[in-house]
Amino acid sequence: MYKHLESLKTTLTQLVETELYSVYKSDIRKHYAQFNKLREEIAEVMQRTMKPEEVSDAIHQLLHYTHFDGPGDTPQEFAKEFHVHLHEIINDLPEFVEVEQHQNRFIGQPNDSRVLKMRKMVKKMFFAFSDLPRRFANTFRKLPIKKTYWNHKVPLRSMVHKHLTVNFTRSCIGLRGRYLQHITKAYTQLLIDSVDQKTTLYESKNLQSALNTARNKLKKELLELLEAELELLNKNVELVDTIELRSSTYASKRLAAQLEECENKWQQESKEWNNTLLLLFEEWSSDLELRKLIEQANDALVTYHQSQAKTFEQSICPELDKILDFIQETRAEIDQTEELSQILKKSNYKAQKHLDEETIPRLLEVLTSKNTINAVARLENTINQGLKSMSIDLKLSKVATQYEGPIPTSNIATISLAELITFEIAPSLFAQLDKIKGRLIAELNQEVTLAGDLDHMITFGLSTAIQQLQEQTNSESAEQVALETLQRTEERVLEIKEALGVLFDKTHEELSTATSTYNKELEALMVNENIREMRLRIAKAKAIQQTKAYRTELRERTIRYLTNIQSAFSDQYKSTRSVLHNFRQQFFLTSKKESASRAVSDFLSTSQERINSLPVIYKNLYKIEPLADLELFVGRERELNQITEAYSNWMAGKMGSAILFGEKWSGMTSLLNYLQTSGSLKHPITRIKCETSLDSKGQFQHILRKILNTEEVAEYNITQEHLNSGPKRIVILEDIQNLYLRKTGGFDVVKSLLTMISNTSSNVFWLTSCTVYTWEYFKKTLSIHEIFSYPIGLQKPSEEDLSNIIQKRNRISGYKILFEADEDTRSSKRFGKMSSEEQQEHLRKKFFKNLIDFSESNVSMSLMFWLLSTKSVDQNQIVINSFQKPDLSFLGILKMDKVLALHALILHDGLTVEQFAQVMNCKTQAAFLQLSMMLEDGILIKKDNQYLVNTLVYRSVISLLKSKNLIY
Repeated sequence: MYKHLESLKTTLTQLVETELYSVYKSDIRKHYAQFNKLREEIAEVMQRTMKPEEVSDAIHQLLHYTHFDGPGDTPQEFAKEFHVHLHEIINDLPEFVEVEQHQNRFIGQPNDSRVLKMRKMVKKMFFAFSDLPRRFANTFRKLPIKKTYWNHKVPLRSMVHKHLTVNFTRSCIGLRGRYLQHITKAYTQLLIDSVDQKTTLYESKNLQSALNTARNKLKKELLELLEAELELLNKNVELVDTIELRSSTYASKRLAAQLEECENKWQQESKEWNNTLLLLFEEWSSDLELRKLIEQANDALVTYHQSQAKTFEQSICPELDKILDFIQETRAEIDQTEELSQILKKSNYKAQKHLDEETIPRLLEVLTSKNTINAVARLENTINQGLKSMSIDLKLSKVATQYEGPIPTSNIATISLAELITFEIAPSLFAQLDKIKGRLIAELNQEVTLAGDLDHMITFGLSTAIQQLQEQTNSESAEQVALETLQRTEERVLEIKEALGVLFDKTHEELSTATSTYNKELEALMVNENIREMRLRIAKAKAIQQTKAYRTELRERTIRYLTNIQSAFSDQYKSTRSVLHNFRQQFFLTSKKESASRAVSDFLSTSQERINSLPVIYKNLYKIEPLADLELFVGRERELNQITEAYSNWMAGKMGSAILFGEKWSGMTSLLNYLQTSGSLKHPITRIKCETSLDSKGQFQHILRKILNTEEVAEYNITQEHLNSGPKRIVILEDIQNLYLRKTGGFDVVKSLLTMISNTSSNVFWLTSCTVYTWEYFKKTLSIHEIFSYPIGLQKPSEEDLSNIIQKRNRISGYKILFEADEDTRSSKRFGKMSSEEQQEHLRKKFFKNLIDFSESNVSMSLMFWLLSTKSVDQNQIVINSFQKPDLSFLGILKMDKVLALHALILHDGLTVEQFAQVMNCKTQAAFLQLSMMLEDGILIKKDNQYLVNTLVYRSVISLLKSKNLIY
């Protein structure tokens, strides 16, 4: 048996030195190679010329660490060959070996317990009694028989299995930590260097040196553990199957349980080291995300400063300098000539012609442009978009750790980093930005008011000097008046210029301070202890919010139920009143005596006065025009998805031509602007805006030349062949309702284009737009719906979308919105019990519900009536009246000729006098008189020689035409 043990020692020592040690070395090399590869990739990224946020994003893409999230490996998986050979060696051993017990098993030893010594004494007595026959017989033998002790049965295979498969494996469990802690230290240092974007990264040779030292110690430690276990095996071989060590200790069931426990502990330790690496990389990813947010905020601040500096230096200052130049030139002319009257008249004319009509309007346009007032909002939007792009759920240890040891799974918590920032950090920044925006708009509005009076200061002063010269013929006094006027105006211009410079500098300084505070709070999140504290605060706050939300929801359900009942009774009451009113209109002499023109004029006059009384900047935010600044674009996800689907199908070789249709001013042009600039359409784009024309041939030629990008005469067949044979492209044809006139031969242009669209749609993605009522007309007359695979109607915006559209503009303006309750709402007991926040939310929902019911899908009309609902605007706050649907019932008494005229203008989206005459089949003079009367009444507006339905009455005109079954 002892020969087996000696042979086993030699074999196992060799096996550990070769197989097992090689596995550890291979594991070390693997981890080092992974680290070194990542370091080299990071170093390569940092050598590129990129923005800091792009560097952080690129490094983040390199962190592939999901494999750490799996279960740890077992001993057999870690050292497969070693365990295979070990089991072969064990299986080659005899299962049992019977040998004589050692003498010490019968004699008490110094280290034995008192009980064991007594048991050995009893054992020795029994052995002596059993040995009496040998001793008695030896007295008669010539050759005495040597005393032999009792035999014991050694379960050799099981013992080797326990000591070398179970115990030795258990003793090796902590060995991987000897070098893994060096790995995690190196990753931690590389994390710090890469997040801080240091030029010199942690060197791989430092890790290599530490791993070499750990590896050399590891071999010695493995052999020492093996030697210790073999010594214990030799000792237990003598003890087994004696009173000192029972054979049941090595029973197969017990060994199987111990082996399973050992494997579980090994796997648990492996999993916990995986946890350590996983959490380290999770922190790395989160730190890079935070660094990216910080750099995005810094970059947005730089962009803001450059934009505002460019606006001030290249747009505002040149216009102010033109005024100063005019003042200098006028002063010089007054000083150098004796013909004062002529110079004053000439200068006054130039001031009216150039300053009043050109320079001052351009200056005011720049000062009140969305580019100027939206600059802070763009910075805010950049920061907000960065937060929205964060989808990282951060895993971190519940207790402080330096990643130098294994981390139990029970110590891991998962949180949303974006939620932490949005809940804890971002609100204070956005509140600060709102204050800055409010002050910027207020002070900018003051300078706009002062700048708007500059031309009047000059013209009034010069006119006064001219008048004084005419009345008194006192040239010196008149000259003094003129020069003093110019001096005051010059001082005013310089004051405005200085004030604007100070305003922009001060705004930049305040934004820098706010952004710096935000960045410091983000940097604090790179310390996990701060995240843990914040997580606890948010958990408490959420619990409070959930309680409030439950109470609010219960209250709102009750309110909705009662409101629905009240609404049902109210609708029935209105219906009954309407029936009675119609009955009286038919049988009594009280019907339709109201003057339509007077009612329309009064309504429009009052509305325009209310709008004109609002601040210029505030009005400009709600100006009815397509969005060029796409920071204001909100919603339209459904329509965008449909266009994307059509475009994808077209790229896949299917039919994909699309047409957008919706009401005028419903946002089709803004949607097309967004599509063109968002980058979702990858092919070259040709965009053509269709204009109305009496010359159909010239109109068609204009479109063909735009498609071919040429100034020469374009042929239809050549254009079609060019589209089919050339590279794939996109053609956006906007406002095709302008391509026809409702007359004989008036459909030729639109028919030709529809034919071209049908014949070229495999190689050209056609995206067109049309007003909804012309679309319905084209469906019945031209079957246009058969040409386009994707007819996409603009849907009515939801209350939330409409609210976001308006509130986004208000956030840009910096004003705080305060909804004012009407008398009925204020007297409501239920309303009185609400908190101020709940009252404002209730009034907001009620306002937008009524507004959207009135305006339907017409966003521009919603913006217009939002302005009309504005009660007052002060430096920081806008007070909004409860929405009152305007009473435009007077349109119902218009004569039929005016109704038909409105019908034509709606279908054609506006007409000139000549076009209107041809459509209505009347003389030009008669057409002019009819349109002029409706223009004077205020029902129409005139724009570029075209007559259009006034925005304020557009919705009511549509309702009128629908009621007469003229449109659908």
